Amino acid sequence: MKKTAVLKEKWEKYQKLRRYRKRFKKTAPPTDLSAVLESDETEKEEARRMAGVNFDFSEKEWKRIVHWQRTHKCGYRLKNGCQYFGCAGGGYTYSFTPTGLGTIYEIRCACGKKMEFADF
Repeated sequence: MKKTAVLKEKWEKYQKLRRYRKRFKKTAPPTDLSAVLESDETEKEEARRMAGVNFDFSEKEWKRIVHWQRTHKCGYRLKNGCQYFGCAGGGYTYSFTPTGLGTIYEIRCACGKKMEFADF
């Protein structure tokens, strides 16, 4: 009895799936694909334009960043005041967020502390 109930349940699931597939096969794809192709081209153009974008800091900003890196309380700081992040380094993450007003800079230490500033 159990086997027939299981088989019946599987058959019903199969029939539901078959009806579902039939229903969605009836919808035809759009005949005019120009809108889709245009958006794809604009994405390519934007990627080409953004490929030449550089993010950098001025000398004044670098002085602020280095001062913060040397003075913030960090769990990776050794007794002599230096920081050690391992042989590969990677203790700081630099994030640049371009906005309509300017760029937001965020420097995050491996310990979790962060420094933020903007150029606007």
